[in-house]
Amino acid sequence: MRPLIRYVLSCLFGLLTVSLGLASTGPAAASLGAAGTNATVMLERLAAVLEAQLVWSQALALIALLVLLVVVGLVAFLVFRPPQISRAVGTVEPQMPPVPVAEAPERWETLLEGTGQGLWTLDPASGEVRFSPDWWRNLGYGAEALPTTLASWRALIHPEDQPQVRRAFETVLGKSGDFLQVDYRLRTKAGEHRWVHTVAHLMRDAQGRPQRMIGINADITTQRQMEQRLARLIQTSKEGEAHFQQFFQSALAAMLLIDPRDGRIVDANPAACSFYGYPHDELITLAISDINQSTLEETTTELARSLANGHEQTVQRHRLKDGSLRSVEVSASPMHRDDRLLIYAIIHDVTERVEAERRLREAAAVFEATNEAIMITDADGVIRRVNQAFTRMTGYSAAEAIGQTPRLIKSDRHDEQFFATMWERLRGQGRWEGEVWNRRKNGEVFPVWQIISAVPDAGGGTAGYVALAIDITQKKHDEDEIAFRANYDPLTGLPNRNLLAERLGQALKQARREGSRVAVMFIDLDFFKQVNDTLGHAIGDRLLQLVAERMRLCVRETDTISRLGGDEFVVVLTDISESAPAGNVAEKIIAQMNEPFDIEGNEIHIGASIGITLFPDDGRDIDALFRNADLAMYRAKALGRNNAQFFEPALTTAAIDRRSLENDLRGALSRRELRLQFLPLVDLTSNHIVGAEALLRWQHPQRGLLEPAKFVPLAEETGLIREIGAWAFEEACQQLSTWKAAGHHLMLAINVSLRQLPEALSVKRILAALAKYGISPQQIVLEITERTLLADMPAIQQWFAEAGEVGLHLAIDDFGTGYSSLAYLKRFPVRHVKIDKSFVKGMESDPGQRALVEAILAMAHSLGLSVVAEGVEALGQASLLRERECELAQGFLYSQPLPAEEFVALLKKPQL
Repeated sequence: MRPLIRYVLSCLFGLLTVSLGLASTGPAAASLGAAGTNATVMLERLAAVLEAQLVWSQALALIALLVLLVVVGLVAFLVFRPPQISRAVGTVEPQMPPVPVAEAPERWETLLEGTGQGLWTLDPASGEVRFSPDWWRNLGYGAEALPTTLASWRALIHPEDQPQVRRAFETVLGKSGDFLQVDYRLRTKAGEHRWVHTVAHLMRDAQGRPQRMIGINADITTQRQMEQRLARLIQTSKEGEAHFQQFFQSALAAMLLIDPRDGRIVDANPAACSFYGYPHDELITLAISDINQSTLEETTTELARSLANGHEQTVQRHRLKDGSLRSVEVSASPMHRDDRLLIYAIIHDVTERVEAERRLREAAAVFEATNEAIMITDADGVIRRVNQAFTRMTGYSAAEAIGQTPRLIKSDRHDEQFFATMWERLRGQGRWEGEVWNRRKNGEVFPVWQIISAVPDAGGGTAGYVALAIDITQKKHDEDEIAFRANYDPLTGLPNRNLLAERLGQALKQARREGSRVAVMFIDLDFFKQVNDTLGHAIGDRLLQLVAERMRLCVRETDTISRLGGDEFVVVLTDISESAPAGNVAEKIIAQMNEPFDIEGNEIHIGASIGITLFPDDGRDIDALFRNADLAMYRAKALGRNNAQFFEPALTTAAIDRRSLENDLRGALSRRELRLQFLPLVDLTSNHIVGAEALLRWQHPQRGLLEPAKFVPLAEETGLIREIGAWAFEEACQQLSTWKAAGHHLMLAINVSLRQLPEALSVKRILAALAKYGISPQQIVLEITERTLLADMPAIQQWFAEAGEVGLHLAIDDFGTGYSSLAYLKRFPVRHVKIDKSFVKGMESDPGQRALVEAILAMAHSLGLSVVAEGVEALGQASLLRERECELAQGFLYSQPLPAEEFVALLKKPQL
């Protein structure tokens, strides 16, 4: 892509303007026959200049191939009108420069000064034509006599040649093609005629209508005169043949005599030997097919046509002795010499002309085909030329734009100072590059990246302006999207952690200068995980969006609300003098969260636990404020949730203690500090022990025997629960096997955490442990919470299905304290329900509590589930439960949790 853009556009610039770098090429060639060579020099020098102009555009093309995404097409450049002198008030008015382009302006008489090449442009609709001034000066005409219409140009063509010229143009304009070339004679001001070879390309609009024709002329008078003189000599007598031989040897053009029967070169003049690089003796041993790069069939056909028609003129590719290839124009005619029919061929090297014509053809095609919008203006800022990409970008057709100024597309995004700076750079350096906002025909404002270049004329003034522009609408959108994703939470639109840290840092600097306070509030939503688990993540995401909207109602516009991730939010209150405003905002947020959320017909209740720290009271940097706000928030959780707590120094001590406990817990298993104790499970009808619940204990070397509430939540947070749970299950199975060997057939309940499923306690691992110790799956009861039962995770649901298939019994622990319904129990392999001890405790004195226990028993029995009553501590409780057909009970009425050896002694009692 990059080499193609650089090459083609360099060709286009080379054919359109000389003033970008050819001031040093000197005056025009003395003869128009050297025009092709001058054009080549011009094109080569302009290619280097254009490469500097297209650095940005090329880089963007390469980036588009890598990114994204994909990506960004090259579109053209728009430009603004140059400053004009206001005759009314005598002031300079800044105007939009024109959009740069890769082709010459309409003002060919200034932009093409000094080329020596017959470059021209024609508007088919108006008949207006413009030529390179040097071309007409070489024909003897001055600026005042330059033809400006197609009719005035045709008037200079030789009358005998006018019909063929007219047919050639009519053929192209009549949609028979887009390219023409024709030879004709053109009258000079002195009255003589010179032969001209014209090549032109017609550009059409999207509907195929002729829009613009550009062409190049070359003076071929010298070669035509040579061909005519040679023809006359051949037609003369023997005296003419002597003249022919003298002419043949002295001619500056390469000439060959060829035998049409086999294509052998019979003779070659010195100019031909010099051109091809062969000595005369070697050259006449070759056939023309050894030089001509056409196929043998094509070469034979060309020779035959020259014999049949009496004259044949073609352009061919010939190979020289050094292997290089040159484009040559071959004029071939038959002649008799020494009673032999031969073909004489005059060879002219037209490599530069053919290359210029090829570049012209490619440049004209690229001008319309490129995705870069192109527009040019003259020195007065009047638009003279636009391409179809410009029309696609702005909505203005060429007819609407030409004759206007770039104010046509000017937006109101830039002030006068912007344009003054632009013009200062453009006048001083001849180039300006930057971002500009333009306006389309439909009124839409859009951004472009624009490069503007001033085109100097031969006298050092400004002949016009050219520019290149890229529509960077998508690029700007992508940049905004990247910036948004880098600084904002995509779900809620709130600032993320990065932007929060930036804003908080600025707030702390301001507070230090002004002696004010800053409040940092950590907010964690209560029961949000249950919403995700029961209603799904789509509902959870919508809930977070609504939470953000409600939080915005609680703070000032100058404050910041940030979402850190999950259900964690941070509020930063700036410019406060005391703690009261932070407490007020916290109360507003809690009140907003207590109001139910209605999402897709679901009434959702949540809360908010908030921790608050103040700068500089609770911390003098961001890390300290965040850490202390987090500690305060966990204190709010511990105090029952749905409340706000200010940070206190004592919380730091608790945090240090927690960190120490975590470090100790990581080594507890390897140090064999973990224990299992067993709480008897009693049949209420017989008062016999029928099983036990395995309870985890930690024998801490300094803190003593710790119950699960002291360390299991910490183990779940750190992930240690997986390793600890696997050990506890293995230990329980081993103990159950020991009891079985002693004749005690019991069932054993083991607590299972959601964090252990499905990997740490996979069904496969459970069955392996049971098989290892010879235990039936029916002897194991896995106790889970309602939260675990309702986890909305396919892997967990699959674990429940597999557990039911192999006969494992599940029990719902602390039933009645969550949000589930007994209806959920139908979907899972649940065999037991455990009534929470808080209900059992008050059933003797509180009719409401008793009614609740009765309801749980009735519903469980209707589903075929057995019920275990927890926390039975009195005979009256046991009696009430027995009367209501509760099957099993456990509690201090029967025994406290016991080590394994003491539990065995309890088993030996006939009745509790």
